[in-house]
Amino acid sequence: MQTRQSPPTHWLAPHVRACDLDGQVVLLDLRAGRYAAVRQARSLPVLVAGWPRCTPAAETSPELAASTIRALQAKGMLVDHAVASPQPSTPAPERSLDIHASEDARTSLGDVARMLAATATAALQLRHRSLLDIADGIVRRRDATDLRAQPPRAVDQAAATYRRLRPLAIGSRDRCLLESLALLRFLGYQGLSATWVIGVKSRPFAAHSWLQDGSQVLTDHAERVRQYRPLLIV
Repeated sequence: MQTRQSPPTHWLAPHVRACDLDGQVVLLDLRAGRYAAVRQARSLPVLVAGWPRCTPAAETSPELAASTIRALQAKGMLVDHAVASPQPSTPAPERSLDIHASEDARTSLGDVARMLAATATAALQLRHRSLLDIADGIVRRRDATDLRAQPPRAVDQAAATYRRLRPLAIGSRDRCLLESLALLRFLGYQGLSATWVIGVKSRPFAAHSWLQDGSQVLTDHAERVRQYRPLLIV
């Protein structure tokens, strides 16, 4: 006789994303811009709708699971009412953008102006807006764009142009989040779009941001981003 599973008692808040990572669950609070890590337990995917399932999951007492839920509730990361916040998916990164493939394409003053404007806008967003507001804005702009009209290789050419101009506005330090959002804005100026991803890895813990167009990575090397587990996909 099959045991009937009890309905969940809690849900991930709409501004929270989660993924499994080496026996624990990493949470990203888009509203607060902070990460949290919770040791995976077999009962949590049952009690919390949307909680990632991963193996091996440790056995924990009901008291410990309840304590974990209370702590996440106190941080505003769990709610006690049904929430529909499906996480989109993106293909596994397979190849990197070749920024030299279209070097013969002429770079215009308009490209330089758009690059500078995109980078400045992205920097202001990161300074004054939450990741939740930024992500919501990206979705609204994408919904208003007819992505079916994107010419073949248009994203490749535009991304390669931005990457070549990038040193004019962004230094050599690792500024992956700024570059991702700036390139996304640069593409948007031309009616183009791509997928924004934030991923995490362990040992040691690190977070990384990049853009993808299908299985092609636009802002990094595919070999590098494959080390990260996608946590936010926009």
